[in-house]
Amino acid sequence: MSYIIFVLVSAGLLSIQVVLGTNSFKDKALSVMGEKLFKSSYRFIYSVVSIAIYGVCLFLFTQLETLVLVDWQDVFSNVIFLILDTIRFLALFLIIEALWELDLYEFLGFKQIWFFITRKDFAEFKRNRLRDKAFEPKGLYLRHRQPVFFYLLVFFILDRTLSLNNLLFLSIFYVYYHFNSKQQEQRLLEDYGDSYKTYHNKVRKYWPMWKRFPVADDQPKK
Repeated sequence: MSYIIFVLVSAGLLSIQVVLGTNSFKDKALSVMGEKLFKSSYRFIYSVVSIAIYGVCLFLFTQLETLVLVDWQDVFSNVIFLILDTIRFLALFLIIEALWELDLYEFLGFKQIWFFITRKDFAEFKRNRLRDKAFEPKGLYLRHRQPVFFYLLVFFILDRTLSLNNLLFLSIFYVYYHFNSKQQEQRLLEDYGDSYKTYHNKVRKYWPMWKRFPVADDQPKK
């Protein structure tokens, strides 16, 4: 029963989280809140709600009884697990790096609130995020568009056990991330136009590329 509750609650809450991030919903929120209030506070509200949703889902997940399907420790040696655990640690580090590269100060909405407090001009905002004229990825995003998904997948797949819990989590997370990233990339396409379209067409979504996406810093200085 706990598995059914986890699936239903997670599916419902994560669906709400995806809808809250769509441009169509933001446009409705803009008409209700007014431009200045929306640009200064919506991102923060969205982040708080998202963190609360993730927290509920994570809590329900941790309450599930662990059902181990295969214990790889009965199959492989400790040397193999030393290598796999090292890779998992690196994957966790890269997840943190990918999130950091999103500019967390703005991503969580604090920068927008600071703009409101200091009475700065919101004209440079597109909806509730700062957007330059051209899309310029950096770091891990130069090799794949969704590095968080890829390294989180690596982290779970290389666990020492294959459990029903992890399979269930990955199934729900993949469906959620697929729709959420689709909406996210649609927003970026609307905000940046051709520059993001070029990036989208050249860079794989999940699997990292050996050759990174070329940026202005790659050009030789005269």
